[in-house]
Amino acid sequence: MRETFPKLIQPLNALRLEKNWPSLNGNAPRPDNFPLLLLKKINAYAICNASQYQTSAIAYTDIGAFPGVNIEFPGGAYADTIHAEQCAIINARLNGASQLIALDSYSSPCGHCRQFMLETGNPKLPIRYLHHQVEQEHSLDELLPYSFTLSSGEAHIFSNQNQGYQPILIQAHSTYKPPCVDLHLGPICVSGTAIESAAWNPSITPAQAAFISFLTAYGLEALHGISDEKIYFSQPQASMCSAMLDFQANTQVVERAIRQLAKLINSPKRQLKPE
Repeated sequence: MRETFPKLIQPLNALRLEKNWPSLNGNAPRPDNFPLLLLKKINAYAICNASQYQTSAIAYTDIGAFPGVNIEFPGGAYADTIHAEQCAIINARLNGASQLIALDSYSSPCGHCRQFMLETGNPKLPIRYLHHQVEQEHSLDELLPYSFTLSSGEAHIFSNQNQGYQPILIQAHSTYKPPCVDLHLGPICVSGTAIESAAWNPSITPAQAAFISFLTAYGLEALHGISDEKIYFSQPQASMCSAMLDFQANTQVVERAIRQLAKLINSPKRQLKPE
């Protein structure tokens, strides 16, 4: 791992509290006159030691605006990468949002993310992005015409929130009810569930979702003083099923990456650039 380090030390969601951070006003699709170039500030929070490509997104929902960045896992395949749009949407979902109203992206969403956004159940989702530093806006069905989906429109990423029975399991958006995992980091424990795409490849694994939950709620600084043996994933007994086998390799990749980040956080030679 190179000696570069993301600025994602404090919780990413804390950015919503800063002076110029957007927040929804009622059901407005997004704040007025919010220049997309401001997203460059969030780009610095990306974890991208392999590609060195930083990007970010904001998911506007019924309860607020949620940021996301691209996340690469040291030692993992590029297929393990979490894209910024995915990160923002999962961040919103894990925090209780029930409707995605609009999305801003620092760059034009790739085909992978366009397919993932289709799982939010809104083909007319307004998406604003920068293309060669010029703001553009299109609906999702304009960016992804003749799309592939198995959904009737009633089942989507945000359709099964806030249910009382085994909420973590029920939040798993999948055709086969995949498991959830708990991520343990010393005294911290966060959960994540699989979020399956109809096209499969853009799916988010339970370990990836748990990592997003940790980064956005606690920030990497929470790894300070956490040793290797206190970093591990566990699977709640209630979620045991054979589908977990599909996610074991990715869980190992994410766990290994977190341990590398913890070593860097706890290194006396750590060099962090000031904000």
